[in-house]
Amino acid sequence: MIFLLTYATINLVVAVEQSLGLVSFRPTFRIPKIVPFIGLAGFLVAMFIINPIFSLLATAVVATIYFFLLTRKLTAPTGDVRSGLFTALAEWAAKQVEFVQSSAERAWKPNILLPVEDPSRLGGDFELVQHVVYPMGLIKLLGIAPPGKIIELQERFVDTIHAFMSEGVCSSSTVMEGQLCTLA
Repeated sequence: MIFLLTYATINLVVAVEQSLGLVSFRPTFRIPKIVPFIGLAGFLVAMFIINPIFSLLATAVVATIYFFLLTRKLTAPTGDVRSGLFTALAEWAAKQVEFVQSSAERAWKPNILLPVEDPSRLGGDFELVQHVVYPMGLIKLLGIAPPGKIIELQERFVDTIHAFMSEGVCSSSTVMEGQLCTLA
């Protein structure tokens, strides 16, 4: 029963991930979207044909383990289905805002993309940016790291993000390899 539930879960994850259209979804070959749904339904029907009571018990055990792991607040280095689902939902919501007929001035919130080479050099800019976006805005730090220094810069951004968060400003970061061009 646990194996059937595992196969059903794999089909569910494939259906969700493929429907989100994420670039990181693997496998890269495409199958019709109906195939994972048919597989999910088939495994669930097979489970309940074999033994309905044990099917419910196995589902309850798996759900209990899942919720137990959620309370442990474990993190995956590359994210999980939930992060992809929330990202897709946020993008969909942002696109839907464009079609709403109400005035945009009423619902506007500052969202700043800030390119940064060295977070320790933010200095006075930290307070300026914080005051611009406080209380409901968002700061996205875009780290520009020299070749081979991406991980080091990601680690240095942790303190900066925590500093913004401690001031009540939502903040996140992304680091990419390259050089920041400055105008003279």
